[in-house]
Amino acid sequence: MAILFKILRDGNNFSARADAGPSFFVGRRVPYQGNIGLYNIFAGSRLEKLNYAAADFSARFDFWADFVEPTAICEGRNFLTLNTYDSAAFTFGFGQFAAHVPNGDFVKYFRALLGLPQAADYFPNLALVGDRICRTDGAPGPRPLESDESTSLLMKYLNPIWTRCRMRKSSRRLG
Repeated sequence: MAILFKILRDGNNFSARADAGPSFFVGRRVPYQGNIGLYNIFAGSRLEKLNYAAADFSARFDFWADFVEPTAICEGRNFLTLNTYDSAAFTFGFGQFAAHVPNGDFVKYFRALLGLPQAADYFPNLALVGDRICRTDGAPGPRPLESDESTSLLMKYLNPIWTRCRMRKSSRRLG
């Protein structure tokens, strides 16, 4: 059964609530190089502390656990890091899984999520069809949101307002 998420806003802070459950922090509205988006790693953030520490992974990954740590520190350290204000339109995790890279880490991650049995509960209008993230509502048949060449429709799905704003800026420069 699909889960209904309600978006809650308190000034520049955004939270969400799944069905009738408790609210959870999503991010704060912030400006960045002329764009407005969400970010969730800042002093006083209410984001759950799921921070990367090399020591937690060194037994399994040896040298690589330490190798990754400087990047984690620079990118907010938290596995739940989110930003929606730059050219990627949607970036998740301290590893900066970015929606703008065709067949990139984020796309592969999202495909794996859509392959889980609970996926339809969280994304009732998306499905994995032929190993592609597709929108399944509206027009007849599934509509791919990503391909080997582009993720622009996936980016628009994840961040529709920013994408439209960015497109208007681009068309003003061109026209």
